[in-house]
Order: sequence, then C-alpha cells, then structure tokens
Amino acid sequence: MDTAIQLSQFKNRRIFEKLQVIVAEQLGIEQNQVSLTSNFALNLGADSLDMLELVVVLEKAFNSQINDEVAKETSTVQKLVNYISQKVTFSECASQLEIPNLKYGCELID
Repeated sequence: MDTAIQLSQFKNRRIFEKLQVIVAEQLGIEQNQVSLTSNFALNLGADSLDMLELVVVLEKAFNSQINDEVAKETSTVQKLVNYISQKVTFSECASQLEIPNLKYGCELID
C-alpha cells in the first residue's frame, strides 16, 4: 500500500479517536456510543446548542477554525472526521494527537 495512503488512513483514525473522546465528554455519553456512522442528532442526541459547544471545543482541540455552515451541515462523525482531516496537515495532526516522530510524514500528504 502507498505510504501516503497509509499515513492518511492513520491520520483519520487518530482524528476519530480524539473526536470519540471529545464527543462523548461533551454529550455525556459513553465513548463506545460514538462510531463513524453515528448521526449527531439521531444517534447521539445532540441538539443545535450541543453542536455549537462541540465546535468550540473541537476548534481548540485541533487548533483550526470550523466553518459555521459546515458545522450545521455535518450530520455524522465520519463527515466531521473528513472535514477536520482536510483542515489539518499531518504534522499538525501528529503533534496535536501526540504522535511522536511522525512529523516527517507531512511531506507525503497532498
């Protein structure tokens, strides 16, 4: 498998793992309730205020702005992982997710 693809998949998995913790804490649910296919409103019980609060926490956690319109339209955890993955470089992701010695990988991600 191509190294760039492996690093991208690793980055997405790490983003999901961090999101899983944050979403569970913010919504007062168990981490195992948060899956990639989870719908924030239907499966996790998040209302619009919950989503606004979640966006604020995620912006701090990933040191990245999340567009208000995108936040409103993001219905599933997978969509949020994809959006954050596009917003952060691999090196940012590695440092924020405390992945040692992987900053070199940012050159491989387009």
